[in-house]
Amino acid sequence: MKVFTILIFLLLLSGCNIQADDRKTEEKRVKETIREYNRLLAEGYKKMDMNDLRKVATREHVEKVYLHMAALGEEGKKMIAIQREIVINKIKFLDRENVEVRTTEVWDYKHIDYIKDEVVRDEKNVSYNLLYKLRKIPYHGWVVEDVRMTDKSTVQQ
Repeated sequence: MKVFTILIFLLLLSGCNIQADDRKTEEKRVKETIREYNRLLAEGYKKMDMNDLRKVATREHVEKVYLHMAALGEEGKKMIAIQREIVINKIKFLDRENVEVRTTEVWDYKHIDYIKDEVVRDEKNVSYNLLYKLRKIPYHGWVVEDVRMTDKSTVQQ
């Protein structure tokens, strides 16, 4: 009976290690998705084309971002965004397919009148606390479903 109990304990222990390894792997993939999302977001604003963002975000979310980019375009502006820093504060797996990630990010922005080719607004060190919601798509990986500010942004000079 003791041998059987020890075997069960060892099997449970080895299962926990596999789950911990899976969690670390998934956390790494989630972090990579957020970093790629931010890279493609900045690139999309610069090029005035958000199509590449679809690689790491849902169609619905890309449409929301596109509307903001289009509003800038209607004003004759484009935005150059540079992410200075990102700190991933917390990763919370809601289940195997859904995760929430809290970040603190610092960005610089330039709004450029693309007709006159001049800077009309320049912001430095804009800090955000954000909540990302990601969903895991089978045979694709993690995608951003939503991004929201969790509190007001601050501008550090």
